[in-house]
Amino acid sequence: MSESTHMSPIPLKPKTDVLVEDPWWKGFGVPDKHIGVRRRTFDDYYDSIAQLQLHESVPEQVAQSFENARNTYLYAFFAHRLLMVAELQVRVSVEYGLREKAKLCGLEVREWWGMGRLFEEAIRRHWIVDSGFERFRRNQELRRRNADTWPEHYVYKPPSDEQVYCRLLADSFPSIRNELAHGSDMLLLERLGSFEIAVDLIHQLFPEK
Repeated sequence: MSESTHMSPIPLKPKTDVLVEDPWWKGFGVPDKHIGVRRRTFDDYYDSIAQLQLHESVPEQVAQSFENARNTYLYAFFAHRLLMVAELQVRVSVEYGLREKAKLCGLEVREWWGMGRLFEEAIRRHWIVDSGFERFRRNQELRRRNADTWPEHYVYKPPSDEQVYCRLLADSFPSIRNELAHGSDMLLLERLGSFEIAVDLIHQLFPEK
């Protein structure tokens, strides 16, 4: 989900307000078992990005690229338009991971190879499969539960192709990366979805030892 707005530029924050929460976040809440929904705090925000981390088997340079994205997302709490930069950077870390995987596997990676071509290699060589993504597994489990609960309305059939979701990512990840990199007023509202995908994808490329 994305938002495209036309608004006056948001200027550099005054020095005294650098670490003041961006008012934009006041419109977001989190579930609370006692009161239903409460206003999100900085601790909530920090914990949401802190839990999305890479294991130690990921090459250092790829991990650092992902950490750059996490830190940018963190500071978007104080300037929400940094979300665009974080979204771009997390996609850069995926491309970096795909490129490093190809090199480690002995492929002669051409300078003109973009993310799309690298995704093609990852899919063709089965470096990534749908079941390696938590989001895909959750969706399949929901479909199974719906079929069990309402068999008159839903029928569940296991996918016959184990890389359908991977191909969707191969189309969407480069497309959004290019739009952000080449200039766009897009603001993705889903926020952490691309980080979750990036973690699962990079972990498939570099399994934990």
